[in-house]
Amino acid sequence: MNRILHRYVFVLALLGLAVGSLAQVPEFSLKQHPDDVVGSIRREVAVGHFPFDQPYPALTAQQQKQFKSLYVTMADADEPPFPLRGLQEIYGPISRAAQRLLVEGEVAVDVQVDAKGEGVSLKVLKSPSPEFTRFVASVVLSIRYKPALCGGAPCAMEFPVRVKLEAR
Repeated sequence: MNRILHRYVFVLALLGLAVGSLAQVPEFSLKQHPDDVVGSIRREVAVGHFPFDQPYPALTAQQQKQFKSLYVTMADADEPPFPLRGLQEIYGPISRAAQRLLVEGEVAVDVQVDAKGEGVSLKVLKSPSPEFTRFVASVVLSIRYKPALCGGAPCAMEFPVRVKLEAR
């Protein structure tokens, strides 16, 4: 059985981070879910500039600084929201669904995360189809987030999700 492999790119430049500043940031990859492997090799299905398997507190100080730079106005002591168990909670299901549905295109959504760490609404900026948008919404609104911190207290803030889906 020959399956089309999709590779996904966590597109940070869309959020205002200068592309040149990413040149020195290492790439991390997310491998296929074991249930999706054909043969014995788990292929790369997503690449990004942050580790997929780390929660925010486990990111290095430099990685946290890079992630915070995606936000225009954030004080040094403030923190953005972040998936509790890492980016794989979002990008794993999205990559599996895109592979199964053979979806290509860009996904750009902002999830409003409340002060309790729950996704409460979604702003869709770009999506390859309404059906895929509904799937992405179900993923990003169902997971728990580390709430943002504003002045040391939990606060509501948007969490950006950017994916470029390409057949490789």
